[in-house]
Amino acid sequence: MSRIANKPNQSIVVAGIAATQEPIVLQKLSKNDKVPSCFFIISWVGGTPLPRTLIDSGACIDLISPATVQRLPLQARAIGESPWSLRVASDKLVPITKYVDIPVNVAGIKIMVMAYLTGIGVTYDLLLSRRWIEPISAEENFQHRYFIINGPNGEKLVVPPTKKDMFKDSG
Repeated sequence: MSRIANKPNQSIVVAGIAATQEPIVLQKLSKNDKVPSCFFIISWVGGTPLPRTLIDSGACIDLISPATVQRLPLQARAIGESPWSLRVASDKLVPITKYVDIPVNVAGIKIMVMAYLTGIGVTYDLLLSRRWIEPISAEENFQHRYFIINGPNGEKLVVPPTKKDMFKDSG
């Protein structure tokens, strides 16, 4: 392990990427029995808020619900290749046949996203993947429930979670 200076009197320990043995235990924490709720943020597409926008750092493609496509309204296009399936967190295979290109605005930072339509019954309006996370260097603070993204002049923008009262208005 090595240390990187982060702030005065603070350092970050970097664990070896290609570790050949289990690292020495530095700290033991108690089991967390609390089941966390989904961490949604608000994104905007064409002036419409999407309060159930989910950021998923484990996903490699952006996804959108059919209900969101209808509500905006967007024109979904057939994918140019043979349809394929995506294995989702529930372990189900979801056929992917259509997509939309949309400008997604989060905290004033707009990025074009190719979002694939998923099946009925998803809990999100829009799921943003690493394709969205990486260009803006999004960082999630899991404990305090917010994201930090890079602004246009290098400033850090804090993106809070969606307020609970916003959910009653989303489709």
